[in-house]
Amino acid sequence: MWNPDNTFVFIILGDDALKKLKSAHEKNVYKYYNYSLSSYAILIKRLAIDHLKLNESHIAILAKGEQKNFEINKILENDRIIVQLGINETYSTNTSQSEMNFIYFQNANQIRPKIQSCLGSNQNANIILYLYDHGDDRSFDGIPFLKLYLPLLEIPHHSLVIFNESCNSKLMIDTINNYYAISEAI
Repeated sequence: MWNPDNTFVFIILGDDALKKLKSAHEKNVYKYYNYSLSSYAILIKRLAIDHLKLNESHIAILAKGEQKNFEINKILENDRIIVQLGINETYSTNTSQSEMNFIYFQNANQIRPKIQSCLGSNQNANIILYLYDHGDDRSFDGIPFLKLYLPLLEIPHHSLVIFNESCNSKLMIDTINNYYAISEAI
């Protein structure tokens, strides 16, 4: 049963939030390519607290890399994040430094222990996992999907729901379906 005491939300950010890339449409313009991923993570955290009534300790943002690569407050005007939810819907709000307390990891092997640490002794957790990265068609920021996904199955839980918002990672669904097909055949 889903309730605030046994529900946990984890948002995993794959790439450097402050990475600058040259604009494809404008001359001599560089944009922070991954800034939006951190903004979405903060929005999800707020929604989980306000609407799911989760305790803040049940929500963690994990980021691949170092803290200096995710300090988006450096580039925010008046400490405001902006998230475009749809073509005509934009969310803009102030942030606090405490919302930037991400948990950092360098490789896929560090993710499961960090999630287990957040879960504590809860063996019956409902886990909601969000993956945010621009990715490619084979991996999540260089981590093969199954190397990321399979260790999560080792965590004792009641349910695990994964939302992959990795722009170019369209093959994760195929990978998961193939895994289930192979596991059923075995």
